Amino acid sequence: MKRLMPALEYACVGGLLVVFLNCGGDGVSGGTTETGNAVASGVIYNPDGTPAAGAVVRFISVSHNPHPQGLSKRLAVVDSTVTNDSGRYHMDSLAADTINVLASGDSGLSFQDSIIIEPDTLNTIPPGQLKKAGSVRGVIRLGDSDDSRTVIILVFGTNTWAAPDDSIGNFSLANMAEGTYHVRFLTTTPDYSPLDMELQIRAGVDSMLADTIRLPFKGIPVVTGLTLEYDTMKQIVTLRWNRADTGLVQGYNVYRQHVDSGSGKLNGAVIADSVYRDSTAVQDQTYTYQMKAVDRRGNEGLLSMGMGVDVVSSFVIADTVFTAGGHIKAIRFDSKGNYAVVRFVDPFESPAIIERYSESGKFINSWVIPDGVQAGSWAGDFAIDDSDLIHVANERNAILTYDSSGKLISQFAFPGRVSGIALHKDTMYIGDYITSTISAFSINGDILFSWGSYGLDDGRFHGPQCIMCDSAGLVYVTDAVDCPRVQIFTGNGSFIRSFLFAGRVYSKGYVGGKLSINHNPVVSG
Repeated sequence: MKRLMPALEYACVGGLLVVFLNCGGDGVSGGTTETGNAVASGVIYNPDGTPAAGAVVRFISVSHNPHPQGLSKRLAVVDSTVTNDSGRYHMDSLAADTINVLASGDSGLSFQDSIIIEPDTLNTIPPGQLKKAGSVRGVIRLGDSDDSRTVIILVFGTNTWAAPDDSIGNFSLANMAEGTYHVRFLTTTPDYSPLDMELQIRAGVDSMLADTIRLPFKGIPVVTGLTLEYDTMKQIVTLRWNRADTGLVQGYNVYRQHVDSGSGKLNGAVIADSVYRDSTAVQDQTYTYQMKAVDRRGNEGLLSMGMGVDVVSSFVIADTVFTAGGHIKAIRFDSKGNYAVVRFVDPFESPAIIERYSESGKFINSWVIPDGVQAGSWAGDFAIDDSDLIHVANERNAILTYDSSGKLISQFAFPGRVSGIALHKDTMYIGDYITSTISAFSINGDILFSWGSYGLDDGRFHGPQCIMCDSAGLVYVTDAVDCPRVQIFTGNGSFIRSFLFAGRVYSKGYVGGKLSINHNPVVSG
């Protein structure tokens, strides 16, 4: 289908759409330069094939803009005539142009598009047939924040135009003859280009477009999908966002706002990626991060939605669950999130107590450990298994097993000085401070195997200080105070690797029922 479209420009003045058509020539219907009058004739039939008498026939340039505010006076004129009793029509003076022929009668409508009218000759137009009117409905959208009611829908070469019925963009082109129409969508909202497309009308059918129509955006998009992650250990704020159309955007700028210092751009060069990491935030301060997209000419768009973060130190006291008098030796959790605490008071010969608290710190129950616990041993010398049984070593190096009510289930003697207990499933690992070994026992107290000896080499110990197991069954062992290292083993005692604290453990004390270890906590390796 051949279309001769004028150059279309539009502007919004005082809230109204002003459309300018750049058309050459002085013809009544516009479109081409008039070189002489033309004569045209044709015939219109009813749906049953009989002549359509009294039908109105209009001749409209294919470039005709139907919007009232977009018409100059000469384009407002549409040539027309009426068929005789034989359904025939005749026009003596048409401007040479490419036209659409639209007919309407009692039995329907007809549309014949792109008829070329030659000057100074008789132009015979193919017969037209009236049919029931049809319509098409659809949805036209702008960006998420722009109102679709600013869109105008122009059906060129006709007198039909429309606008959406609501902000969602629902529109309808009704009471139209069967045919294929050239339709232009445009808006008074800046930063959108017009969109041209063809729409098909079928006789007697009210059709719905399957896809939403979207006008091409030509401005600088607002950054969307901004998310924020804060790594308290590394003290890094990581921003991520949705990548925009690279045809519109070359990159992004990150802005950080603080209540005292105001807002400022963080990055130097434009960020081409869709991720940015900020390590310059100050602890105990609150910041808000926003983004701006940057177009190909270096112009910035609008600020995105903001994301806030409280920058805190690596470790912060979230809550104090409970406080206990005397000295807390160690704390462990059972499967229900309850706390178990081993506590004793001065002098060290006094009985030690196991106390249990709920997750919220409410006291549950307690009982005395016979013969107390070893005063000189380190934290970590009791453990809770998957059945919530509590295993603790007393001063006589006996391993005692209690249920959660405090009932003694079993016990066995350890042939050494206990310096740590850890559990993984049915295996109990016990450190011996005297022999610098780790022994594996069954829950019933049967020894399975052991490893290690005194020394500083891998797999040897300078007096095991504390033992822990992770969920995978790896065993972590720390040495005594003058060798601050951690060694990692498999569950069968095979050495994996080790690392040192970046400092030395100088002392350990208990203040106000809380454990305090004096060392440099930075870890290397």
